Amino acid sequence: MQTPRIIVQRLHTVWTKASRGGQGAVRRNALPHACALPLDAFAAEISLHRVSFLEESDFQPQERIEPISSLEERSLPGLSVSADVERLIVRHPKDPRSLANGTSAYPHEGVGFTISLDEWGQVEFNARYSDWDTGTWWYERSIYNVGWFSREETDRFTTSRPTQRTVERAMLR
Repeated sequence: MQTPRIIVQRLHTVWTKASRGGQGAVRRNALPHACALPLDAFAAEISLHRVSFLEESDFQPQERIEPISSLEERSLPGLSVSADVERLIVRHPKDPRSLANGTSAYPHEGVGFTISLDEWGQVEFNARYSDWDTGTWWYERSIYNVGWFSREETDRFTTSRPTQRTVERAMLR
């Protein structure tokens, strides 16, 4: 691999009140904060590795790799990534749709960090959402692992600690 690769891994968990406690909560809390990368993740200069853990599938992982032609091309819910010559800039703009903390008045700029070549960072956040029509509500947790790598290291997210980490956990009721 000659050209450094930007890898974004999104671990996304969705559940309802049925998994808020008991065995559902036990399964949710045991889910990983990082997964090994498929070798295909290094095929493109920028890749998105999606791993979903849905209550409806008993939190069994569902994975797919998506090559991305540019960071501006892909909308990543709750995350923005931009690059300059020497670093990646990772930001977590807060989601105004979230009912977490009883408010939807979040500042748009959010929080963030920068990483350099051969570093990776992690952003973790959660939220509660409600359907406007039905009133049905659900919870979501997203973990983004963002790396800029000069080598193909499929286990990088699972065998090392992030250089930077941002966690925003709301009190979900």
